[in-house]
Amino acid sequence: MSERDYRGVYIELNSASIPGSKMLVSDAGVNGLQPRPRVDEPFDTVDMGGQGYAFDGEWGDAGLSEGEYVDVFGMGDAEYTRMLEALIAQAKGVS
Repeated sequence: MSERDYRGVYIELNSASIPGSKMLVSDAGVNGLQPRPRVDEPFDTVDMGGQGYAFDGEWGDAGLSEGEYVDVFGMGDAEYTRMLEALIAQAKGVS
């Protein structure tokens, strides 16, 4: 892949060989995952374990209880944090 082949990189990242093992995060506000968006802001989304979740504060629309919504958000946020920490460590040359 060429250095600026963003589409190709996206396709590669989105085609994990084991679908349940991939995670795709859309940090829409580029401010970390938020459980609910502020007024007039986009909401964050996470696809993990083959299931998509929108953190728009509307857990009932997603067929979740409030507690399930909070739990899913916590799992997504923890994994996103772990992934970002790994990327930062790699960028700094720390293993």
